[in-house]
Amino acid sequence: MIRRSVSSYGPPGTAPAVPGTQAVSRAFTVLRTVTARTTAGCTLAHVVQQTGLSKPTAHRLLLALAAEGMIEHAEPSGRYYIGSELCGPGAPAVRRFKHKDPAPPSLVKLAQDAGDSAFFCLRSGNFSVCVLREEGDYWLQSRVLGPSTRRPLGVGAAGLSMLAALDDAGVAACLDANRGILARQYPQLSASLLRGLVGATRARGYAVNEGLVLPGAWGLGVAARAPDGSVLGAFSFGAVQSRLDKNRQRKLAPLLHAEVRKLESHLRDLQKPRALYRQSASK
Repeated sequence: MIRRSVSSYGPPGTAPAVPGTQAVSRAFTVLRTVTARTTAGCTLAHVVQQTGLSKPTAHRLLLALAAEGMIEHAEPSGRYYIGSELCGPGAPAVRRFKHKDPAPPSLVKLAQDAGDSAFFCLRSGNFSVCVLREEGDYWLQSRVLGPSTRRPLGVGAAGLSMLAALDDAGVAACLDANRGILARQYPQLSASLLRGLVGATRARGYAVNEGLVLPGAWGLGVAARAPDGSVLGAFSFGAVQSRLDKNRQRKLAPLLHAEVRKLESHLRDLQKPRALYRQSASK
């Protein structure tokens, strides 16, 4: 393969990098390489091969882009994928996990069964990004969340369910990383309060937001995991307070759990052909 210098790398017709902007040019070169393989993702070796960058430089840029949420690093495969920060309404991230097949029918069913708004959110590092919303038939719907809404983990039912699904070290690290934004934008959600809510969520089996983000707007959430066990996202309901009393919470929570199980099973099935291929290739 012909290795091109970074200054000349890019789609046909693009101009060479302007002097003094080499770091920016390199970062976009790496980003274009990752976004070109939305579903399959790409390895460090692929980035090096496609960009002509040295391995240390490519690795450093990948880490920087991941830190900003532009891309995501999946373990243990080591592949890099487009991140939720870059995807706006979230369609590329949804395609990565092939949620676009199961999630909308799941949301439609949840919204129909409950009559209230149903949501699917993806985890993006220490944040939750709403990518899908479906409204029920009750006359008063919750519109607190919409596609592309981004919140720190722990904020809202979906974010709280994902925070609670982390281990204790992950919870502590997340709260520490989000300390500033929580203090500025959600001063009512102290770290001690969130730790208490995490404990209650784990004991209950689902998260409940009792109007802590917006008075009168309640929510119910259950986290979903990727095949590698990492916290992937969450299904949730949003409704007015009068429609989420404890009796109704106990009635609706199993609906969320059922859809989470279906999604997790679907994702595991998607992994099987890859595992079989890797096994045959290693023989």
